[in-house]
Amino acid sequence: MATTLGTSARNEDPSLSSPELPPCLVACSPPPPPPLPPTRSWHKNWQWHRQCPQAHSYSNSPPPPPPPPPPPPTRFCCNNWQRLCESPTTRWTPAPKSPTQLPPAPPPVPGPLRHLYRPYSGNKRRPLKYLKLYKLVIKGDLNKAKEFFQADAEAITAGITKSSETALHVAIRSGHTDFVEKLVWQMSARDLEIKEMNNGDTALHTAAIAGNIQAARVMVEKNPNLPQIRNKNGWIPLSSAAYCSSYKQKEMMEYLLSVTKHNNRSPFYGRAGGELICTITRAGRHGIAKKLIEEYPNLATDKDKHGICALEVLAEMSYAFQSGSQLTTWQRFIYPLIQSTKGVLWQGVTQLVPGSKKVYKKKLMHKQALDLVKCICEQISEVSYSEISEILTSTNILSKAITSGTVEVVAECIQTFPDLVWFKMNKRNLFEIAIEERHERIFNLVCEMDEVKKTFVYLRDETSGNTILHLAAKLAPPAQLNSVSCVALQMQRELQWYKEVEKISLPINKVIRNKDGKIPQALFREQHKELMRKGGDWMKGTAESCMLVATLIATVVFAAAFTVPGGNYESGSNNKGIPIFLHEASFMVFAVTDSLALFSSITSVLMFLSILTSRFREEDFLESLPRRLMIGLATLFFSIITMMVAFSATLAIAIGPKFGWFPIPLAVMACVPITLFAFLHFHLFFEIAWSTYRPALFRRHKMLY
Repeated sequence: MATTLGTSARNEDPSLSSPELPPCLVACSPPPPPPLPPTRSWHKNWQWHRQCPQAHSYSNSPPPPPPPPPPPPTRFCCNNWQRLCESPTTRWTPAPKSPTQLPPAPPPVPGPLRHLYRPYSGNKRRPLKYLKLYKLVIKGDLNKAKEFFQADAEAITAGITKSSETALHVAIRSGHTDFVEKLVWQMSARDLEIKEMNNGDTALHTAAIAGNIQAARVMVEKNPNLPQIRNKNGWIPLSSAAYCSSYKQKEMMEYLLSVTKHNNRSPFYGRAGGELICTITRAGRHGIAKKLIEEYPNLATDKDKHGICALEVLAEMSYAFQSGSQLTTWQRFIYPLIQSTKGVLWQGVTQLVPGSKKVYKKKLMHKQALDLVKCICEQISEVSYSEISEILTSTNILSKAITSGTVEVVAECIQTFPDLVWFKMNKRNLFEIAIEERHERIFNLVCEMDEVKKTFVYLRDETSGNTILHLAAKLAPPAQLNSVSCVALQMQRELQWYKEVEKISLPINKVIRNKDGKIPQALFREQHKELMRKGGDWMKGTAESCMLVATLIATVVFAAAFTVPGGNYESGSNNKGIPIFLHEASFMVFAVTDSLALFSSITSVLMFLSILTSRFREEDFLESLPRRLMIGLATLFFSIITMMVAFSATLAIAIGPKFGWFPIPLAVMACVPITLFAFLHFHLFFEIAWSTYRPALFRRHKMLY
């Protein structure tokens, strides 16, 4: 009965009858069921069944003529077939693909290398076979792990993670040194060469990254060939330790350097050597890099896969040198006083002088980086001049050093190769790049060579017709402009550069026109038009805000002068109109500070007013406008201080006789607005003063010879 009902239901629903298969599903379709006996539903759909080749294949009638080519698959056809297959009465499972349709199997690992790679032992359908072992290794449970190894001898070398890391890899990463030692002695020397599947790291690579020196010693003692094995990136364990640089890796690098051999496939020669020395240099291990170059001089010129040598890496590391370090005022003060080598009193100095330990580390890094530069230049100087030219031509040592401002690298290169100042980089020499890129230290460095400087002033670009004064008239790169805090000081710095280059250039350069027909002064105005406008807007906005505060202070202290604290004697007294507390010390403090606040605030108003009425010419940004702003800020700050002192004196006169303790908290509270104003605005004041009145920006440091 159930079968009859199912058959009837299938016959009554046209959508569940045997439809024509879409062409995309013919290859994997099952054979159709035998034809059903004619029913009313069958006759209703006879016209549709007549077009279906599957219906004719099971009938007794003669075969119909060949059907026309099947139409292209449509969304309706595919949806109808999917609905038919998903019906509970006509559910269909696709036939398995033939062997010719299966994807090709991956090639087997060669026999000699099969022990180095272990396939992943688990999948998504069943638990990992070695999940329990993985948890035991993570916990460092040596006893239970030993039982697991006794039950499964292959587990000691099997991959227990998704990347096929062995138990030794996991134990090293977890830091279980005792577990690692026991495990190493149970493994053969060949088993220690097993690599995980992600990066191809051996257990020694993992120890080098983790900084586990004790584990590394145990493994190298059993298999001395481990330090020579490379991963998929071509890195030996020493390179991995340098890439993950830290304090632990420093000791690890020194140990691996002592056990890495210089054999036929040496990691200290060619591209492998270039990769190694560049990685160590980037890690900041300049002392180790110097030892390597002294032992293997070829590393001074070897390049990595990107064509970069160690000196080019140093040229980009401006923070590794004193010229590129950002030191605070206190650090700049104690920097010359700290020796780069630890002395007998070093421990006491670090305890007494705050910040000395940090400054010592920076100075040590600066010294080691400079020593490495000298070592590399010394090794390069022993080759021929043509080879030196090839090295400088094929690399970007000088351009990167100038762009990053590592003047120490440039100075050492010039000392070693004096003709370097004439070397062309993108059709520009060292002096022209220093002017155009706005590096005053390199500019000063070249100016120390008087005979070279005298020659440079005659130079003129053949393509553009620009002189060195035209280069100074161009707008500075954004990186150099952003090193100055406000727009007005950026304009001032540009004027200072132009004036300095103008001093050393020939007088005729002021009227020489370039290929665009512009003299240097006209080019300067064109390039700095927008910067000058922004600088003027910044000056006006600052002056307006500060003038408003100064005006309020002047109004308050002027009114306070006629409403003295305590009042005056009445008309019936001999001291008519005289302040009652005239002979009190607090009253004299009030009178003096109130007067000073009035005078200083009015002076501040006048200074800011002169800024607002200025013409904002180019020359005004050099000294005039910064000087006015400085005076206005100084007098404004002084008026705030004196106003708060006058207010405190007034309260002391009125309340002091009854509450003797009151002046102390009053003075503390009065310091709050003064400190806040100083914290917010004094950095601007000092920056303007330093930029305007400090010693010459272009000072000669005598770094050469």
